[in-house]
Amino acid sequence: MTEADFKEGDAVRHKAGGPKMIFVGTSQTGHAICEWFDKGQRQDSFSFSALEKYEPPKAFVGTVSRA
Repeated sequence: MTEADFKEGDAVRHKAGGPKMIFVGTSQTGHAICEWFDKGQRQDSFSFSALEKYEPPKAFVGTVSRA
């Protein structure tokens, strides 16, 4: 993805996994600045190509068979 695919406040995730983060802006070096909470507030920058929009896990919907 590119910088144009994100707007401030978007929920994002690193493609390799990890926590849900919030995109808060672009650094002077052209990287995405993201914040998340992990025993306190954290902030780091990532390449835009390493991020994807966060999709919440799909809830399992189905029937349960009982023996």
